[in-house]
Amino acid sequence: MDDQEMNQDPQDIPQDAPPTDIRGVAQPEVSQGAKPKKSTYTRKPWVKPEVSAQKSAANKKSREAAEYNKRERPKMLQARRVLETKELDEQMAELRKHVQEHPESNPGEEFFSWCYRILLAHIWDKEPVDKINPNTLEMFLEDQEELPYEEQEYADFYIAEACSKVSGLSHQVHLTPELAKFLIKVLQVAKKEFFLKNPEGMTPHNMTYALQELQLRKENVDTYHPWPELPKHNIHGIDISKFPDDLKHALLTEAKLNPDQLRLYLVLSLEQPNLPEQTRKDYEDGLRKPPQVDKQPDPTLDPVIPRNEFLYEGTSPAALDYLLHGRRG
Repeated sequence: MDDQEMNQDPQDIPQDAPPTDIRGVAQPEVSQGAKPKKSTYTRKPWVKPEVSAQKSAANKKSREAAEYNKRERPKMLQARRVLETKELDEQMAELRKHVQEHPESNPGEEFFSWCYRILLAHIWDKEPVDKINPNTLEMFLEDQEELPYEEQEYADFYIAEACSKVSGLSHQVHLTPELAKFLIKVLQVAKKEFFLKNPEGMTPHNMTYALQELQLRKENVDTYHPWPELPKHNIHGIDISKFPDDLKHALLTEAKLNPDQLRLYLVLSLEQPNLPEQTRKDYEDGLRKPPQVDKQPDPTLDPVIPRNEFLYEGTSPAALDYLLHGRRG
């Protein structure tokens, strides 16, 4: 561009002249309705071609891996759960063989059954139903009854209650180190996968009972505390000889029944043909009422008496915080 063009008055430039850039080069006209052409990515001049190619290849592999994981993850998860179930079956078989060699330490088939169900619910990632009212639980689960176990969303039992039963059954014998280690595994899984994730849905007395058992077992404490031999007995005209031992023991010692025990007592009593008519009516009325969960259960209900002042607080918020998280205050 010569000096004459540079010093040209803007008013002297024709109005219909095409726009120019800073160098005076004419630019193509762009109609108002036309969209600007999309810019295409070009390799930065300072990036070596081989480096750019490697980066493109890595990005492609990353996208392919993400697509593969999205497509194959359900299959891999299913395979892992099947494998873990097989390993659990093998472990249960070994433990049953173990108690045959040590019959004096056999906590009973009910102990193994509940332990198996707790661990299986964890393997297949079942949602706990502890917050569901017992009166509506059957209705709540009926939609999944016909589905294979693998496809069911919810556990079909109360996790905290099952852990409480396992803990109570373990007190009836001196567990061998192998059985004590297995019990710790079961209760640790329940704590990590169910109690910590759903603390408000768990019944406090059952959860605390199980957590205290876990704490003591981890400290290598033998919590042997058997129920006394219970004779056949009638209470208020009700034959309790076939009641579960823990419920019989509570009735004979006139201990305060927790909500689960009270409901079981009413259900079993109503099954007896010779129940007085007025008693039957009262018990049926009692079952219709929603269970009142005691937020501060009597800690004396636990056969294992906590061994330090802190755990004497029973199911207070501070004690639960210690048992769940291992911290005080």
